Amino acid sequence: MSDAHSKVMMISVGFVAGALCLAFVSWLNWPAEDRTQPAGFDAHSSARTTSQVDPAANPAFQPFVDAPQRTADSGDGAVDRRDTQPLVFAPGEVVLRIGDRYRFGSPTVVADNATDTSAVKGGHDLICFDLRGGRCVLGTPGGSEQVYHPRIVVGNPPTQPEVFDALLDAPDDLSEADEVTLYGSVSANERTGVVLIRARDGRVYKARIVEEERATHALDRSVVLAYAELPTVPDGGAVRMSSDVVTGVEPVADIYTALRDLRKLLGKMPGRNHYLRVNKGQLIQLDFPPHDLVVTKDRHLVLGAPLLTSLQLDHGGLIYAEAGIGRAGELRYSRNAGVVVLGEMAGNITAKSSGTICIDGNLTGVVRCQRGTTLVVFGDLYGTVHVDYRTTVVVRGEIIRDGEWLQVGRRGGGDIYLEGYYSRDRIENFPGSRAMTLHVEESDLKKGRHSRLAGFRNVVVGDRAWNKFPQ
Repeated sequence: MSDAHSKVMMISVGFVAGALCLAFVSWLNWPAEDRTQPAGFDAHSSARTTSQVDPAANPAFQPFVDAPQRTADSGDGAVDRRDTQPLVFAPGEVVLRIGDRYRFGSPTVVADNATDTSAVKGGHDLICFDLRGGRCVLGTPGGSEQVYHPRIVVGNPPTQPEVFDALLDAPDDLSEADEVTLYGSVSANERTGVVLIRARDGRVYKARIVEEERATHALDRSVVLAYAELPTVPDGGAVRMSSDVVTGVEPVADIYTALRDLRKLLGKMPGRNHYLRVNKGQLIQLDFPPHDLVVTKDRHLVLGAPLLTSLQLDHGGLIYAEAGIGRAGELRYSRNAGVVVLGEMAGNITAKSSGTICIDGNLTGVVRCQRGTTLVVFGDLYGTVHVDYRTTVVVRGEIIRDGEWLQVGRRGGGDIYLEGYYSRDRIENFPGSRAMTLHVEESDLKKGRHSRLAGFRNVVVGDRAWNKFPQ
């Protein structure tokens, strides 16, 4: 064997001997009781024989048993309600956990595993099914329903305490739903989180979440509900808003379908129609708008009566005037919006931004269009149209006043489409503009483009756009 191999073996033996010495010294320093072999340990086997274990001698070798039940003093933050006394509540409040049953007016609840059910003798009014994420799901054998606040045109939604206080009665035909969900806050879709619940004795109560205790374990969650009895009246259950809030209702007519059909119709014509797009549930009907109403949020309004006052949209939206606009009516919008007028438009409409204005009847008033507005008049034009900067005007009826119906602003620019027959003599009487192009369906002029005629930049007769127009 070489000297190198001999040295390696000597070093290895030295390391092993040193490790054994350290282990022996450590064993000598252990307490005597720790150096003894535990009961049940077989020195000739590498496994413990649990059948020979003496639990009293060494608790570490206790056989496996079920985990201990949580108690009020278990120290892990959880409470075993089987070891606690029932809570007593103040009048008008109740603390619920999952499985609890309750009868309105009772000072205590009945837990799901309780043997004493005298607190709900004759049946419970509600049972707590679930608690999670700010919601409380209740079973309601007598019936229940959600409470919604009116659709808000101007003003802020009420808080839940305000809704609870403003709810003064309940409908006499309350829903028979046997389950309802309470929410901890008012939502964006008019749902208040307050609910109405009919007790087994026929009385109706309003209820809301006052406080919630969240926990990882479902059975440790709890919620505090406030409740109060309400009288029942026909058509009751309305939330009475403050005087500085303007509210409306859901339209009865299917205006969504009418708007969809109108968009399809306008899609076959020049201009824009997408400002008339409204999602389901966005319309709010106002029969009689307040005087000089200014709407600062994006709202889609249906006017059930003729507009006889001023109405201003500051943040876009839509106006559907199903009864027309009277002579004293004035409508203004400063951001992208859509306007639909059924019947006569005898007042004033001012568009300071892009949008779509559709008048189903005659235009006898004044419309001012700016910055990319599309105006479509299905009736006759008796009034005046002011156009400025990339405006599209379509008139499907007749022009009644040849020399006064059109006024063009400084910047001008845009296209005018007149459906029907217009002779050259009539066209030359129109107040044209070098920034505008006039399109007529038929004329004694030759079909095609005519430059600088009657003050217009171009006059186009019978172009292809007319082939797409709906008949």
